[in-house]
Amino acid sequence: MSFFGRLLGYLSLIVNLLLSLALLGVGLIASFETSDLKLDPIPAWSGTVTSTVLCAGLLGLVAVVLAFRPSKAARSLHVLWSLVVLYIGSRAFWSSAYRFDGIEDFKVSLWIFAGYLLVLLGSLLHFKSAGSKRRGYRRN
Repeated sequence: MSFFGRLLGYLSLIVNLLLSLALLGVGLIASFETSDLKLDPIPAWSGTVTSTVLCAGLLGLVAVVLAFRPSKAARSLHVLWSLVVLYIGSRAFWSSAYRFDGIEDFKVSLWIFAGYLLVLLGSLLHFKSAGSKRRGYRRN
């Protein structure tokens, strides 16, 4: 794999780690409040948005930790996590609840979406760099 591919793979790991820690931190802070967390782009998959954010932060941390293992099965969770992040991040483009505040806001959202695509590409490159299970025949 090229230097750029490895760099993009490790950058994807760092971005996903920071995102997971941020989600976990926001979820922990919101769990001490009496009212439920309100984040429009994040769906309430596990009951409340607070518990969804907490579960997503934990899942992201598990995905990043498993991505350091050399097997493709362990790294596949990192790719799935990046796909979920891309899906949630791109919901603003087709959600009727979100409106852009002009062309500048739309351009910023496009740059953020391009960043999501780079993170997904980095996770795919990191997945492909995993070694195979079979050992090849080596001639001495």
